[in-house]
Amino acid sequence: PLLGDLNPESQVAIVDTNNPDELPINISKMKIHSIVDHHKLNGLSNAEPLELDFRPLCSVGSILYARAKALGLTPTKQIAGLMLSGILSDSLGFRSPTTTDIDKIYATELGELAELDVHDHAENMLEAKAQLDDYSVEELVMMDTKIFRLGGKMMRVSVIETTKPLDLLAKKAALVEAQSDIAKKVKLL
Repeated sequence: PLLGDLNPESQVAIVDTNNPDELPINISKMKIHSIVDHHKLNGLSNAEPLELDFRPLCSVGSILYARAKALGLTPTKQIAGLMLSGILSDSLGFRSPTTTDIDKIYATELGELAELDVHDHAENMLEAKAQLDDYSVEELVMMDTKIFRLGGKMMRVSVIETTKPLDLLAKKAALVEAQSDIAKKVKLL
């Protein structure tokens, strides 16, 4: 988890995950106000009713923008740029099969609000994501990772998105070794 323990009195809203393994360790002791997500349900439970907003869209950025629109709110230029960047990142510049027409419509609207060319911004983001030289192989393996439980065992799935796969494939042996070391260290499958 990115965050350590939070104060048990904290009221929290969970965004872009509902996987307990990605949340603070003591999340079950907190008052969860709401969950906004686009992933499948993943084992989080709560003692009280809460607000849930799960939608089959490519990005939680699309959901957050839809929520703002429903309330008659217009994101600032900066927030619109961040929401757009989230959509473009999750959709890989609309290349992902999970991209919906709604994601594309919202991206266009957010691009106008942010005063950004959506296509150029997507290409610039993908190019920036391809710059992996400053990361260690361990950091690459852990960059976008999720833990799943299968048959009582834990399994980690990590994703490295790049538009320059040959650069990454040149590090294949070191990446495989890092995966093995991490699996042993945290007792994965």
